[in-house]
Amino acid sequence: LHHGLDSDWRLHVRPVGIVRAAMVFVDFPNARAEDNPAPYDETDAYHDFLAPGVDWFQRSSYGRFTIDITTVPKWFRMPLPDADYRLSRSNWSVENQLAYVRDVVELADPEVDFSGYDLLYIVPSRNARNVSFSPEFNDYTRAIVADGNVLKNGATYGQDMWNWGFKILNHETGHAISLPESYNAAGTGGTHRFVGGWDMMGNISGRAPELMAWNKWKLDWLQRPQVGCVTRPGTTEHRLTPIEVGGPPGTAKKMVVVRTGRYTAWVAELRR
Repeated sequence: LHHGLDSDWRLHVRPVGIVRAAMVFVDFPNARAEDNPAPYDETDAYHDFLAPGVDWFQRSSYGRFTIDITTVPKWFRMPLPDADYRLSRSNWSVENQLAYVRDVVELADPEVDFSGYDLLYIVPSRNARNVSFSPEFNDYTRAIVADGNVLKNGATYGQDMWNWGFKILNHETGHAISLPESYNAAGTGGTHRFVGGWDMMGNISGRAPELMAWNKWKLDWLQRPQVGCVTRPGTTEHRLTPIEVGGPPGTAKKMVVVRTGRYTAWVAELRR
């Protein structure tokens, strides 16, 4: 994951056209789905909660990216209590997540044909308190294969999805399609000091959680004529249209990049 324009589509899902996703629902011996109050005892409520994220991608990509989610409308009962999978913020690790995904796939594989899917979303029962947050799933080891298909991208959702809302699907899928965090994940200072609420990869609940024009360029949602590039001193004039407004590709400038060094630039875009 990086902010460069050379995303590796062998490792990540290229977000152009129709991308198929499988959504699998799991519960646990200590957190049975049927013990939730209605409607959260049924899988439909979980899909319906996240489904608006599909429309968000459709709009944000100007119609270039569509996720086709296939749900498996049953609960797969995991063999261990939710705490044993070590998926809380205090004990989460990539290795723990990979083991969890592998167990889910092996459990569901006799009833689910995983061939043809590019994304895998695993959604736990709402009372599975020890699956506390929703990290992206990017398996660069290509370790999980089911029905002849390598399952390497998606998200394992947790209880924080109910706080973030459906846009958690967009943020975590953003990682699956090669975008890094835009918030200050490890540095000093404020968490959202870099982009505030102006990028979906920053503050998910921000007032304007679109994707930055740079990220749309990286994902091939903006076409070459929509990007201005300034590489030398002087004066040029560029007319920008709001990044939130779509239209036929190539009809309006969305971004101007002003080079300031070998690895640095100012980027201008218009929000409205």
